[in-house]
Amino acid sequence: MKKIRVLRDRVLLKRIENVTKSSGGLFLPDQTHSKSNQAVVAAVGEGMLSEDGTLVDSLVAVGDHVVAAKHAGQDVKVNGEEFWLVRENDIMYVVEHEEDQ
Repeated sequence: MKKIRVLRDRVLLKRIENVTKSSGGLFLPDQTHSKSNQAVVAAVGEGMLSEDGTLVDSLVAVGDHVVAAKHAGQDVKVNGEEFWLVRENDIMYVVEHEEDQ
């Protein structure tokens, strides 16, 4: 079994699959939806180096639900499981649920 360590300002995401059924109950054909840009953070690098060389901690944590730029990063497979590796700057926002507050 492989174990990976995410480096610097990179974030390993597990995509949340798109909805395949409309709110009216109709199933959407495969060609109408693409890969989701919603994901859960699976691993986070140690942070980004600033211009003066200090380490800036990541703004996201494992378990955060995030939305990233659709065409950012690359898909990777770890132990047969699909992940999405992006830079932290490609994450547009963290979705906060009411029960988290």
